[in-house]
Amino acid sequence: MYDDATGELICKSEAIYGNGTEPANEKNYIVGMTPCVFDDPPVFKKNDKVRVVSRYNATEPHFGVMALFLGTLSDVVEEA
Repeated sequence: MYDDATGELICKSEAIYGNGTEPANEKNYIVGMTPCVFDDPPVFKKNDKVRVVSRYNATEPHFGVMALFLGTLSDVVEEA
């Protein structure tokens, strides 16, 4: 995820691929994503835009891939 105005990378999440046969660990399927965790979370104004980019390595087969981003937001009340 990038700050659309500055191009700054805010968060990078990597795919976790399964390597077995049991449910939730199917070989070559994306079974998870690494999280973005912030010590100091970014603060945006209401009209700021972010850009989510998904990249796939097409030189080897992968199954069940799609772009998805889930973010948790919170209102910040400024103290006077």
